[in-house]
Amino acid sequence: MKTIAFAAAALAALTTVAFAQSPALQRVDDRLVACLIGNAGVSLHKQIGTQVNAKAATDAAVTYADKQCKGGRLSEGSADYVRHSINAMAKAWFKE
Repeated sequence: MKTIAFAAAALAALTTVAFAQSPALQRVDDRLVACLIGNAGVSLHKQIGTQVNAKAATDAAVTYADKQCKGGRLSEGSADYVRHSINAMAKAWFKE
């Protein structure tokens, strides 16, 4: 249930940010945000059961996602959004 709520909140935030950007930049940001958050989720899932805290899990997930997602740079606001989203997932999954 938390995953559905998180996905709904993420979609709402992305929609709000998307209206403020140019169409070309919006497509790059949308694709990269989805790639980064998706791959970070995979990394966090792999870390469940290990002895890491949410900060360490977030750092590892961001590094993993950056390696998996190629093709551009996010705008500053989108990059912050991705980092905070990944950290929120880590806190929820690692119960912090």
